[in-house]
Amino acid sequence: YHFDCYRVEKLEELVDLGFEEYVYSDALCFIEWPELVEPLLPEGTVKVTIRGRDNGSRVVDINR
Repeated sequence: YHFDCYRVEKLEELVDLGFEEYVYSDALCFIEWPELVEPLLPEGTVKVTIRGRDNGSRVVDINR
C-alpha cells in the first residue's frame, strides 16, 4: 500500500480511513511524508530516506 501524507492535517483523518488496519497488516506499506503519522506506526518500522546530492546522485539511508 502507498500513503502520501503530504496533505494530511490531522491524525484523525487517517484513523478515520482505517490507516492502522493497513500498517498493522502483513502487507508492505510505503509512506511518504510520515512525520505526522509516526505515532501510529508499529514498532520496528523501517525508515528509508532518499536525499539528493549536488551532483545529481542520491543517498539512501535505511534505519530500523
